[in-house]
Amino acid sequence: MIRIRFSAADLDLELDGHAGYSLKGTDVVCAGVSVLAETLALNLERLRGAQIQRRSGYLRIKLQESAPEVAVILLGGTLAGLRALAEQYPANIAWEGEKYGA
Repeated sequence: MIRIRFSAADLDLELDGHAGYSLKGTDVVCAGVSVLAETLALNLERLRGAQIQRRSGYLRIKLQESAPEVAVILLGGTLAGLRALAEQYPANIAWEGEKYGA
């Protein structure tokens, strides 16, 4: 199961685990979460607007206080996509934090 934790107060997003929807390399739930989260991380790296930690099955993105407004907008869009996936695949994705924009 993928666990998503989000703190609106800290603008801190953490994703951990594997979806287990299908076999490795064919898991569309894992692929969807990965594409959303990695696209956010790559964009924020280019903007130099976040601290990012990665390892296998783990990603943490913490926006810096000095992050440009576009970084917050990107985060909001990503959270909306992640929330939609979590609602569609509750057996594979657990949302354990605040639902930004809910």
